[in-house]
Amino acid sequence: MKPYQSLLAQIAEMGATYGVALQPAGTLPKIGAFRNEASARLSCSIPEDYCEFLAIADGLDWNGLVIYASERTRIVGCSDRFIEGFIQANLDYRESGVLDQYLLFAEDGTVFYALNLSEQSYRVILMVGLTVLDTFSTFDELITTALQEHL
Repeated sequence: MKPYQSLLAQIAEMGATYGVALQPAGTLPKIGAFRNEASARLSCSIPEDYCEFLAIADGLDWNGLVIYASERTRIVGCSDRFIEGFIQANLDYRESGVLDQYLLFAEDGTVFYALNLSEQSYRVILMVGLTVLDTFSTFDELITTALQEHL
């Protein structure tokens, strides 16, 4: 079991007390198609660990943390709220040219949780100024940290 899976279970338990559920798991065909499209449109490989996360929960919106879904997705239980899709979020943030060297997986309004493509290191970076706050060697460490910070 990956470390973040127990955190997702805690989030699911806390959410249940408010009538909120985790996003459903992505299906293997959907994740495969997403991975192919994302690789083509973003010109880089999509980490397997992120795809494994999507197979557990296809996106997350919890306590200010948004982990991008495989595509823009309605939040479970909400008729008017959505989780941004990974591809579109990355394309939008790349428009300025400043974030071209990153793959963004999540954000919380203050920081991005990202992969530096040139150095192949996972980073927590400030949205304003792009100062690196923390560095990790794996997606699992990055996303575990993100979830822990938003419990």
